[in-house]
Amino acid sequence: MTPTFYNVWTDDSGQPFQLEVRTRGRPELIIEPVRQALAALDPALPFVEIETMADEVEASAGGERLTAVLASIFSGIAALLAAIGIYGLLAYAVAQRHREIGIRMAVGARPIDIGEMIGLEALVMVSLGITVGLCAAAVSAPLIRSLLYGVAPSDPRSLALAALLVASVAAIATAIPTSQATRIETALVLRQEN
Repeated sequence: MTPTFYNVWTDDSGQPFQLEVRTRGRPELIIEPVRQALAALDPALPFVEIETMADEVEASAGGERLTAVLASIFSGIAALLAAIGIYGLLAYAVAQRHREIGIRMAVGARPIDIGEMIGLEALVMVSLGITVGLCAAAVSAPLIRSLLYGVAPSDPRSLALAALLVASVAAIATAIPTSQATRIETALVLRQEN
């Protein structure tokens, strides 16, 4: 490879110049020899900033990296809040229908039937939530286009993965109330007054 030197000089207004050196080896190893060569040319030459291109790229991507980390943290918190909300809603629904579930089991409903009933309610609720979320993503896609790199705002794989994540969180949050509903003691429920 032929050595190439790019020289960005300005007039004599005292503006600094930038020197970029390409190397085949590790760039950190060439910094000191270049500094010595420049000092030999002009000992009064000040060195304001010396860094590798990898460091420069790393520093320039700091804002985007912070945005990605914050978005990941907030999406994790949102998933946790969604799980808590789904769990709370279903636990409340099971508690409110405690007597109904006991009566259903007394007249022959199997625990699997009760589990399917609670699971179907959760499925309807989660499907509605996913549908609303996907519609909101489609509407807000033009607004977030500038924040995304390497992925389109309406990327089907990303949207499918997000929907799958919400469905998984909902399935986990649904398991406890469903399990509690299938273990209701029929005799105790029938003896209780409203």
